[in-house]
Amino acid sequence: MKVTSQEVMSIVSNHARNKEVGNISEHTRLVGDLGLSSVDFVVIFEELVGLMNTRLNFIDLIMPTRSSYVDDLTVEQIVDFINQGEAAKNTEPVDDPYKERREPIRQEDVDNLRESVKHQTYKKEEVEDSSRFCFVLSAPRSGSTLLQRMLGCHPEIYAPMELHLMGYQDFAQRAEELKSSKHAHLLEGTIVAREETRAMTRAVSEAVESMYVKDKRSVVQFYSELSSHSTSKILVDKTPSYAFSLSTLLRIKDTFPNAKFIHLRRRANASIKSLIDSELIEIIRFCKTSGIGKRKLAEALWCLCEQNILSLLEYTGDRTIRVEYESLVKKPIETMQKVHLFLGVNPSEEIDPYANTNQSTIDVGNYAGDLKNYLRSFIDERASSEWERFDSLSWLSEPSQMIMKNN
Repeated sequence: MKVTSQEVMSIVSNHARNKEVGNISEHTRLVGDLGLSSVDFVVIFEELVGLMNTRLNFIDLIMPTRSSYVDDLTVEQIVDFINQGEAAKNTEPVDDPYKERREPIRQEDVDNLRESVKHQTYKKEEVEDSSRFCFVLSAPRSGSTLLQRMLGCHPEIYAPMELHLMGYQDFAQRAEELKSSKHAHLLEGTIVAREETRAMTRAVSEAVESMYVKDKRSVVQFYSELSSHSTSKILVDKTPSYAFSLSTLLRIKDTFPNAKFIHLRRRANASIKSLIDSELIEIIRFCKTSGIGKRKLAEALWCLCEQNILSLLEYTGDRTIRVEYESLVKKPIETMQKVHLFLGVNPSEEIDPYANTNQSTIDVGNYAGDLKNYLRSFIDERASSEWERFDSLSWLSEPSQMIMKNN
């Protein structure tokens, strides 16, 4: 189905930040003229998907070389892409953009990063019926949002967006530490999950959330709430930031003595690329205060998370399954059916979150997770090898090599 410039302009105008811009034309730039953000791009694309009733691989439009995002887009470029299905003409990078953005690390760098993390001593609590819970453990940018959405396709599994709970003592501390504009969307997970499992309106769910903050309720209480009201057999929490701190992971183990764990691992080279592309390091506080050189941070963060996860899994035995991201995208049905069996639900071939072309019911503007998922139109195995196009991503430092080699 083709779209008209007027249809695209109408959707774009609803998200215009600069109300003084005047009439929007085909040549209007989404960033330069309207001040829109990358999140706005995704929201606009999702609305266009609803209009067209089909999905396009918008990643080809905004990341044509698979190395960096385009600086801007015009209405005309969006219309042409949709109607002609054309990616950018130049699909090969002129040079290697990662050459000046990487530097080898040592274990000392990982240890220094670990010391920069705010570690806490948590009150001992335990969730009843903890065998229903599954935690997805991974470093950031390892494909956990895709896995979460694939898990959520199963009728017996409830896999909400990131909950961001177990790293905090209570709801008051969580609200205080995530209140900035760069982090506030991370508070959405519990609000939306409460809406979905308790059939609440958003206003009521927000009121409950505010009460929990005021009363300084323990974050652990939310899991009991989830367990009481969800009809799903398995309840999933996938929050990559848990892997930042071993003390947080050990708290999960102690609070959920019968929980299962999915260790999702992506090749370090690919995760490093994605961390650099997303500039996620820029909003992780302890990375910015660690004193470690910026060129080292992506690889050091991957190592920190993987080392912490491996330390935790020494205690979990047969309650853990390893899932390789590369297998997830190359053999999705086979890989997910193994996960289904591990979780104790009937294996299903309903694993494709892109199969439903209806407009997403998720408020992507406030989504806690990797929004890049919403730019793709299918489970794309090419995502597992995009890093191979860049020579400066081909090497790994010794700490990363040891993790990849020995585990």
